[in-house]
Amino acid sequence: MMRAATRTKRLRQCQRFLSGTTGTARAYGVGEIGPDPRRTLFFILCGIVAVAFLMFVVYAVVVVPGILLIWAIYVAVERSTSVVVTDQGVALLARSEFNGRPRKLVALLPATALTDASVERSGRYVHLPTYRLWLRQKEFDVLNISRAAAAGATSRPAPIPSAGYARNWGGAPYPPPPIATPGGPPPTRSGTGDPTPASDPGESYWAGRTGQTSPRPPAPEDPS
Repeated sequence: MMRAATRTKRLRQCQRFLSGTTGTARAYGVGEIGPDPRRTLFFILCGIVAVAFLMFVVYAVVVVPGILLIWAIYVAVERSTSVVVTDQGVALLARSEFNGRPRKLVALLPATALTDASVERSGRYVHLPTYRLWLRQKEFDVLNISRAAAAGATSRPAPIPSAGYARNWGGAPYPPPPIATPGGPPPTRSGTGDPTPASDPGESYWAGRTGQTSPRPPAPEDPS
């Protein structure tokens, strides 16, 4: 299992290759592209045993290849890959065999690549057959948890502004306040109903936001 400090360091290094393409890198893991890694290692060991036996029969000498040769054959068949969960999907980057650093962007997979119906669990590995990608179970769990968290963050509905916020800061439009027209029927606000106009416009006035008419107050008497 990769250390948390190393994983964080590799995640920052991968971000350099993802700027402007898939957004922010959220989680980092290591996988392999190729055939089943267990079978690959098994066939390599069988080949080494066969060569050693043949050399013993022909030359009466036991020749055992070194670890470096076994490792070189293995990495030639199984390509080590950096797998990064981003805001928009899953990115695959070529990974250096010597220091583990990402080297270049290889492919961009959809966000559903880790949850596709074709994903297979086999022992300690998880196989994505569509992309020939193999991940250890622990690496897959790290990536899948981050993918679920990123998907939840992007799928949250936008908050609905309250009535006061909408009225004061430009949310859902409110009908404009009515404006009284002198000498005509009083305007109404939508949904309040039409007020009953007075028989004589001079005897009543419109009472503003209430949408109702009230008797016009009498004019003050002339003291002279």
